[in-house]
Amino acid sequence: MKNFLCAFWTAVSLGFGAMAATPPEFIHATYSVSGLLTEAELSNPRYDRFQFIYVMASPAWWNIDFDRPQEAILRDADAFDYSLLEGGIALTPEMVRQAHAAGTKILLCFGGTEQFRPMLERPERFASLADYMVRVVENHGFDGIDIDWESTVVPERHAEFLWLLRKRLDALSARSGRTCYLTTALGADVEYDDIPAKNLGAAVDWINVMTYDMSAGIWGDRPEHNTSMSDLQYYLSKWDRFGREKICAGLASYGFIYHGVHPGEKAARPLNECGAYITYNEFLSKLADGWTESYDPNAEVSYYFSPDGKDFVTIENPMSIRKKIEWIVRSGYRGAFWWEFHYDYRTPDAGCPDGSHALIDVVTDYLNTNQPTKTEK
Repeated sequence: MKNFLCAFWTAVSLGFGAMAATPPEFIHATYSVSGLLTEAELSNPRYDRFQFIYVMASPAWWNIDFDRPQEAILRDADAFDYSLLEGGIALTPEMVRQAHAAGTKILLCFGGTEQFRPMLERPERFASLADYMVRVVENHGFDGIDIDWESTVVPERHAEFLWLLRKRLDALSARSGRTCYLTTALGADVEYDDIPAKNLGAAVDWINVMTYDMSAGIWGDRPEHNTSMSDLQYYLSKWDRFGREKICAGLASYGFIYHGVHPGEKAARPLNECGAYITYNEFLSKLADGWTESYDPNAEVSYYFSPDGKDFVTIENPMSIRKKIEWIVRSGYRGAFWWEFHYDYRTPDAGCPDGSHALIDVVTDYLNTNQPTKTEK
């Protein structure tokens, strides 16, 4: 086991060998949950590893009455103050400052599932919501907006809403003299017909396709790989209508742990009773306790089994992540992004003065030493 861990960490350290501003040729980005922010992280976060950060730090916009006059809604936006909040989200302004100091753009992510339903009941509310979002971004110095509309997304309404945001962000760019970006995160299995696809593609700078949670997770009945290479390739092929230059692929620094069930077998009880999310950092402690790897050459990822064989984990490792980023770059996609910044993160301390990542740094090292070439179709 000790030899395995030594090889494991050696692989990590080696890394396996039309806008005012043009984004980098290949985008390496991450989502960051603001509630996990700490002062220790901000002591030396090394945000320069990313070109873009999407921070989940929006106001509770779903509690606002968007049927009121625009003036009242904008007053709500102006009243929002991070310093009045508790926990890590109160550190968001310092995160913005640190990101900008590192040359990194930081977008404010507005996410939700049920939260968007009231907008669908009266579509005119979308215009007021767009006004509110752009005012918050302007007031707090963000570089744009990311919309993470989850499973209730309606493609036609989503595309229309992103067009409203595009126009307002372009107006903000014109009066501020700085580029404002617009992106959106969408589930890998979401499908767009030709017209909403054309409208969405024209509105956004790129689309973050969430190529994770591609199996049963804790909601299905047959646990399998969370992030198999074959699933990633299959789902991304369905997004080719947008052009690969518009698509960023999702990478996961988390997986799932299951008890009393075997990979690929139908569970006798709901998976939310025998399974749970597990971060990469949580997984490493189990690996050190004698868990063993079983590599699946078809999926190009591994399962890990507890010493007694009763539990297993589906999760990435440095070698599988290296294969994925090589394929993503070679295939000509716009970039790659992570869910989530903290799941494989080591906070700066005396032994490691820079914040570091067990998985993310594999991609950073690869991109720093390999110029992307787009040859595979």
